[in-house]
Amino acid sequence: MVTVELIFNTLCWDYPSFLFFQFNLEKTDAEEFLEIYKGVVNEYADMVVELSSGTCVALEVEAAGDPSKFRSFVGPADPVSKKPYNSFIP
Repeated sequence: MVTVELIFNTLCWDYPSFLFFQFNLEKTDAEEFLEIYKGVVNEYADMVVELSSGTCVALEVEAAGDPSKFRSFVGPADPVSKKPYNSFIP
């Protein structure tokens, strides 16, 4: 249901175009994708299990202007601390 809400809200926020992909990752692929977090966040192993446990959804959004508008729409990477995992993302 969250996926449907995200797509619906993306359309309602008037982003001109987006691509939607569904795919599955094996554990080794998830480990490679999340490698940057290994040794950085304590949840790395849990993140790998979660990413490889079922269907992944990727949403590519194109929008002109300030990307902070979309970041505020999506929310923080870590909703508990309300901070992004990467310090280089504002």
